[in-house]
Amino acid sequence: MTQAQTDTALTDDVPGFVRLRVKAVVRETADASSLVFDVPAAQAEAFRYRPGQFLTLRQMVGGEALLRNYSLASAPGVDADPKVTIKRVADGRVSNAVLDTVQAGDAMWVMPPKGVFCLREGRAPVTLFAAGSGITPVISILKQILTTTDRKVTLVYANRDPEQIIFREELGRLHAQYGARMRLVHRLDSIQGILTAAEVQGHADPAAEYYLCGPAPFMAAVREGLLLGGVPAARVLLESFDPVADDTPPAEAPADGEGARVTIRYKGEEHQIAVATGETIHAAAARQGLNLPFSCKAAFCGLCIARVTAGSVTLQDNLGGISDAQIAEGLTLTCQALVDGTEAAIAFD
Repeated sequence: MTQAQTDTALTDDVPGFVRLRVKAVVRETADASSLVFDVPAAQAEAFRYRPGQFLTLRQMVGGEALLRNYSLASAPGVDADPKVTIKRVADGRVSNAVLDTVQAGDAMWVMPPKGVFCLREGRAPVTLFAAGSGITPVISILKQILTTTDRKVTLVYANRDPEQIIFREELGRLHAQYGARMRLVHRLDSIQGILTAAEVQGHADPAAEYYLCGPAPFMAAVREGLLLGGVPAARVLLESFDPVADDTPPAEAPADGEGARVTIRYKGEEHQIAVATGETIHAAAARQGLNLPFSCKAAFCGLCIARVTAGSVTLQDNLGGISDAQIAEGLTLTCQALVDGTEAAIAFD
């Protein structure tokens, strides 16, 4: 019996989730595999998605139900079934549990697609930057561009070495079929070094649109280079992730009298949570079973924005997820917000 099958909640309803069967497990590289889901006709509308969106999976690990977002690598009209790709993270609780135990035929709780990292309408050329498993939503967008538009597209895909290239064969097939308007650039850190902002700046086209997905340092370097090259910030769309942080065990609950107490208003209800010193409000809420909106957890996407209604907070980082004007209005990124003092209140409503 696999880990996925031992989730006792599979026999009961889990609010917000749908029970799906894993149709296939596809090995992509030595440390990455894709899960292909069989969506029943009754749930087809709920699982209608746009390229670039993600699914939230519920996985039992050590008796604890953990939630993780995984981007869809499939594209409507191209792939028959939705597919997410998961790369193993060292000491990662969820990625290792899924890759080591989930098999074709297993059932999993899956939340319908969400996310705003999607292709915008227009005719401008597109450049896609991806690093590592950041290729997952990017290949979905790439397939959409190639099959539903006549736009020119460049994909710059960075990896440590050739063995780490996810979807290598599929990308090669796409390039062979659409080479007249698709440029494919494989960037190997082991040979060419890590991509720098200066390199990106030299190839920036202010008239193009840019879609970026990868670890935060990669995103920061690419975004800096594009902006220095004259690309308007509005033409740069980012979807970042931090797989290490996402699979790191949560902080321990603060002892009485330590840390901070935060009141969170979400979906018309108020929740009281304890926040440990150095812990973000979003992480503390997740540790205590309150699932708030999020996508990247890396200060890019802005889906976790909430209003500070009492007390004050300090942002650990901000890589474009919230504007200075929004901060001045009292908004914050809860995935980056550290509580100043011992009490605060925020509202998502």
